[in-house]
Amino acid sequence: MPGVLVRTVIVGLSIAALSIALYLTAISWGAADRPVGCGEESGCAEVLNSRWSVWFGIPVSLLAATVYVSLIGLMIWLPAVKPTRRGTMWFCVLTIAMVLLCATAWFVGLQVIYLQAICPWCMTEHALGTLIALAILSFHIGVAQYTQGQRNNFVRRSLVGPFMVAMLMIAQLVLGQAYGPFKEPQAERLEHDISGNVVGEGAQRTVSMLDGVITIRPNERPIIGNLNAAHIVVVMLDYCCPHCRTTHTYLKQALQRADNEFALVICPVPLNSDCNPFWKNTDPRFAESCSLAKLALAVWKISPTHFSTIDTWLFESAQPRKYIDALAYAQSLVDGKELAELLASATWLDTMIQENATFYEKSGAERLPVIAAPGLATVVGRPGSQDELDEMLRNELGVKFSN
Repeated sequence: MPGVLVRTVIVGLSIAALSIALYLTAISWGAADRPVGCGEESGCAEVLNSRWSVWFGIPVSLLAATVYVSLIGLMIWLPAVKPTRRGTMWFCVLTIAMVLLCATAWFVGLQVIYLQAICPWCMTEHALGTLIALAILSFHIGVAQYTQGQRNNFVRRSLVGPFMVAMLMIAQLVLGQAYGPFKEPQAERLEHDISGNVVGEGAQRTVSMLDGVITIRPNERPIIGNLNAAHIVVVMLDYCCPHCRTTHTYLKQALQRADNEFALVICPVPLNSDCNPFWKNTDPRFAESCSLAKLALAVWKISPTHFSTIDTWLFESAQPRKYIDALAYAQSLVDGKELAELLASATWLDTMIQENATFYEKSGAERLPVIAAPGLATVVGRPGSQDELDEMLRNELGVKFSN
């Protein structure tokens, strides 16, 4: 049985981890929009809004809290039980240690490899869980070697059972996350006046929306579709934003089935403080947002007909394109020398991006993407599905879709 010092360390670490788990559970249940220190487009929001944050609708942080509570109870209760029962209780403690290690490997792998988004609060909890597991295993291995000499086979055999039970528990966790019910985050609708207006034709056409906050000439910005379409839909996005990627796909598919009833005006808004004066903290995922936005705009400036090509290409991959790859692709579309000169001068590109960022700031939205059009209640965030977006366009703009 571990002594007072070891049990105190394990209980102390468990209380700290339990506090974080309960805090994240409260966030999941709506106590706040997101944890302290995490912006809307931060890794926290991406991780905590993913299907991997719940198990059959239950926040995984609540499951973690039950593990820490159980461990605290075992550590407190252990000295009071009869020696004949301590073996069973210690088996439970070893199982919890294995669960913590396996869970850490699973959730850290999800964040680093799959989601490519980091939640600092989650990582802190995983770090505490790892320390707890190492404290338990270090004590167990040390005592086993002391009492059994050099019989390392005993150490291995004593850990096989807890490890197998832990793997079974983690397997159930993963299956529940992957196949259990999950409600996608809902897009927000802004309470702006939706009257707006579109005036003029061709190069003289002007679009006003969001209570006059946004007034643009579609001819002066990247546009996909017919400039004289009945409806002009403005989309603010970031080429590194995963929700923008999904929404962009929905919009392009809707455009293909709408028989030129609307056109898309693309307004890149990098969530990166290097070029966005309204953005304070840049998440590592958006490190190349400015460069990708400028590259797309530069291609449009040189050859408007090629903008749709690079715009689609930038969003085709499951993860954001690397700038070096995007630059090579852009050079295959337009003259490389002209492109280099435009990127080097940057004044026009900076001005365009700052105008887009100003639109975003004045809109009152707190996340991307943003979909705005005269007659449409502004959509903030990713629509839940293609059908949901189609329904918005059909009901509010009167867009008719082909089968």
